[in-house]
Amino acid sequence: MNANFQRHAVPSLLLIVVILTMTPAFAQPVKPVKLPPPADQGTALFRGLFHFYGVKPTSEVPRKGSRETIVVILGHPQNLSPSPAKLVQSTLAAGGSVLIASEVHMGLSSYFGENTRFDIGGNVVCTVPENCLDGNPELPLILGRWNLDGFDTRTDWKIATYRPGSISLAGVPDAVRGFSAKFPAGCRWGFRDLAINEVFAAGGTGPDRDPYRCLVLADEKVFSNQMLYASARDFNGVTPDNFRFANEVVKWLTADGSRKECVFIENGQVQPRLDDFDFTALPLTPPKDVPLPPLPSPFDRQLQEKVANVVDQGLAKFEDDDRINQALKRDNRFYGGLIAAAVIFGLAVALLLFARRMWSARHRPDYQPLPADPHLLGEEAVPGSFEHRRLELMRSGDFRGPVVAYLRRMFESRGLAPGSMGRAMPPIEVRTRNRGELKAMIRELWDEAFVFDRDPLPYTRWKEIEQSLAAVKAAADGGLWQFRAES
Repeated sequence: MNANFQRHAVPSLLLIVVILTMTPAFAQPVKPVKLPPPADQGTALFRGLFHFYGVKPTSEVPRKGSRETIVVILGHPQNLSPSPAKLVQSTLAAGGSVLIASEVHMGLSSYFGENTRFDIGGNVVCTVPENCLDGNPELPLILGRWNLDGFDTRTDWKIATYRPGSISLAGVPDAVRGFSAKFPAGCRWGFRDLAINEVFAAGGTGPDRDPYRCLVLADEKVFSNQMLYASARDFNGVTPDNFRFANEVVKWLTADGSRKECVFIENGQVQPRLDDFDFTALPLTPPKDVPLPPLPSPFDRQLQEKVANVVDQGLAKFEDDDRINQALKRDNRFYGGLIAAAVIFGLAVALLLFARRMWSARHRPDYQPLPADPHLLGEEAVPGSFEHRRLELMRSGDFRGPVVAYLRRMFESRGLAPGSMGRAMPPIEVRTRNRGELKAMIRELWDEAFVFDRDPLPYTRWKEIEQSLAAVKAAADGGLWQFRAES
C-alpha cells in the first residue's frame, strides 16, 4: 500500500480501536425491574427508597445503635428478640434516627426510657367527606405543613391513611415534643370525637451535639405499596402525596446522606434486604421528587485513571498482536474495506446530525397553538353568547365563516360594491410609500375572502394572516387605500 493510505489509515484505525476498547467499560447490563402488585400491602417501594440513597440493611437487631444508625419499626414488633426498645434508646442517645409507625395498640414508654404513658391506640375514621380520600371515612387525609426541623416545611401535604390510630400528647416523651401533626376536622375514635391532644404524628430533633431525629406515626400503611401507588392517581381532584412524603421521610432519616446503616423491622421481622425493588435500575425515569444519581465528572481523578487504563490495555493488545503492521504491509482488502466503511459511516452520521440541527433551527411561526384546555370547550358559557360562539369556533378549528364576513365588510367600507364576488380583485388606489407591500397584503386577504372562501380556515392560518389584517385595517382607517370607483 502507498504512503498516503498509511498516513490516513493509521489514525482512523487507532480511533476505532479506542472506541471498541472503551465500550465494555461503560456498557452495563440493564437489571430487570419488577413492580410489586398495585394492591400489595408490603413495603418494597418504601424500602427501595432507602436503597436508592445508599443505605445498607442489617440482618439482625444490634444491641446498641450509633449516630450512623437508622431504626425503622413498622407495625407491632411482637415478640422480637432482642427487643428493639434498647436499640431505640441507644440510637437516640447516640444521635441517630428512629421511625416508628403503627396503627395497632402499642405501648412505647419503654422505647424512650421515660416513666410516662406513651402509646398508640384506636381506629380513627373521618365523618367529613372533604377530609377523606375519595370520600371514604376509613381513609382520613392528614393535611397541612410539617414544621419539623430538617423536613420539607413548605409543602402542604395531603397524606392518605387507612384507619389510623392516634397518639396522645399527654404522655409524649421529650424526644418527640418538637412537632405534632393533627387529624382533620370530623375525625372520631369509636363513638367519640378525638380530643385536642390526640394527634396522628409526633416528632423531634436534637441539637448539634446530639443530632437525633425521631418520628412516630399512628399508621404504618402510609408507606405501603398500595398507598404509594395511590400517589399516581387523582381521586375527585385530590392526589395523595404519600410517595413524596415517603421520599422526604427517608431523606430526613438519613440526615442528608450521613447515616447509612438501617435496622428495618416490619411486623416483628427484620428485613435483611432493602433492594427488593431497585429504583436505580429504572431507565432514566426516577420516582417523583427523587433526584437522578449524579453523573461521573470527567475531571474525577479515579475516573480518568480507569479510562486511561482501559485505553492502554486496548492499545497494548493491538500492539502485541501487531495488527496494524499486518494490515498495512500487504494488500489486505478486509482491513482496507473496514476502514473505508468506518469513514463512510462516520461521514453519514455527521451529515445526519448536521441536517437534524439545521431542521431544528428552521424558522417557526410565532403564533401560539390552539389551546387544548378541556375547560375551554364552551360548556360553562351561556348558549348564544359571544363567549359560547368563540369557544365553539375554537373547538371546531374552522374560523372561515366569521373571518370571511369580517373581511367582506371591511372591503365594502373601502368602496367595494355590496354583493361583489369573484376571484379577480378590482383595482385599488393606494396612497402610501409602501404601495407594493400593502397591495400584497390586501391581495392575500382578498383571496381568503373570495377565492378560498369554501375551504376551512384553521387556527394556525388565522394567526398567520392576523398581522396582515391588522395592518390593512389600520391603513383603511387612515384612508390610505380604497377600491377605485367604477366609471
